[in-house]
Amino acid sequence: MSRLFETELFVRVVEEGSFTAASRRLEVTTSYPSKLVTRLEERLGVPLLIRTTRKLTLTEAGRVYFERCAEALQAIEAAAAMASELQSAPRGKLRVTLPTGFGIQFMLDIIADFKGLHPELTLELVFLDRHVDLIAEGYDVAIRAGDLGDGRLIARKLAATERVVCASPGYLEQFGDPQSPGELVRHACLQYAYHATPGRWKMRSGEAEVETEVSGPMVANNSHMLLEGALRGYGLIFVPTFHVAAALRSGQLRRVLPAWSWPMGVYTVYPPTNRLPIKVRLFVDFMIDRLRDPPWSRT
Repeated sequence: MSRLFETELFVRVVEEGSFTAASRRLEVTTSYPSKLVTRLEERLGVPLLIRTTRKLTLTEAGRVYFERCAEALQAIEAAAAMASELQSAPRGKLRVTLPTGFGIQFMLDIIADFKGLHPELTLELVFLDRHVDLIAEGYDVAIRAGDLGDGRLIARKLAATERVVCASPGYLEQFGDPQSPGELVRHACLQYAYHATPGRWKMRSGEAEVETEVSGPMVANNSHMLLEGALRGYGLIFVPTFHVAAALRSGQLRRVLPAWSWPMGVYTVYPPTNRLPIKVRLFVDFMIDRLRDPPWSRT
């Protein structure tokens, strides 16, 4: 008799609460579970169940044995499911949320390539700059830059970047070029509404770290609005490098306080689960591979 089946039968007896119910679940004769559990107890040399006419109760040894065996069976079932999934194409709907500006500028081609590899998968893309509650709102996965938000989520880092201060040459010619973070208080600073603290810019230079109170004529919940405001000379912005890489290269914007920045990352996040669905796992692995060389570094 297979010890694995012996173990599974014991676990099912405990889960079902009776030998009869376990026999129905495993499609064996009514007397077989009782005989097999007795044989198991004899082999282990310890009682696992206290039997009465009304119910079965685990002994202390039985509880320890049940908990470990149940975990082992779950792992075996998960391994079997994963092996089976590898032979099948992902199907159904994959709901993805990602930041509006970043997603449109850099992710559409990458996501289109992923979709081309998995034609039976439907992608639902929702572009939102706010942090979505993935669990409550029913999303499978998110792309996020900077603050990850919900600590319950599983995060995989895709790329590193940093937040930098920029302004147009016209603005700097008119109002001057700040020489230290403290001088930002005298400048028009365009703020991102979804920062944890929009009116306080935290930055780092080597081991030094400062946080400066700022103010200005615009607070926006869209990074492209801030970029457009900076290009028009409305003030300074403090945004991730992927938003301004092209404008810096073309000279439309200039880096301000080049020794100061704030490190951040781009991540894919998804709700915790005992077994990650294959559609999510394939999406995450694909994003990790494609963002090893971030597209904004080539713009």
